[in-house]
Amino acid sequence: MKARDNAERLVWYLRAHPAPLTTAGMVEAGIMSPMDAAHAIRYAMRMGVIERFRVPRTTPDKRFQYRWTGLDLAFADQGPSFSELLDAWGIARMPPLLSCPLGKRHALEETDRPDVQDASANIQMPDSCIREDN
Repeated sequence: MKARDNAERLVWYLRAHPAPLTTAGMVEAGIMSPMDAAHAIRYAMRMGVIERFRVPRTTPDKRFQYRWTGLDLAFADQGPSFSELLDAWGIARMPPLLSCPLGKRHALEETDRPDVQDASANIQMPDSCIREDN
């Protein structure tokens, strides 16, 4: 998670330099690029780690400044794994081997006509299917 990593760098910088910081100040300090700074700020604000405040009567690039709230970023929880989700939903990881019964059975009549071949000789059953003869 690049946004989280950049937010950690931003928090580290704000701890070391407690003065409020603008986005342009982050870029000038060489912390990260403007796009990375925007993503890190949004992530850190959602987590409540930094706060934004408006400074009246300033130039647009210095209008919004950011400061550290004193909170640390929460541990990066990766969430449950796919296997854990399958277990929670009651889905088997390896599907059970099921028999493959024939859906319909057709009786083939033997004929003496030379133009009709024996159709049962051409039927191929998969090895995985279990054929049940009555």
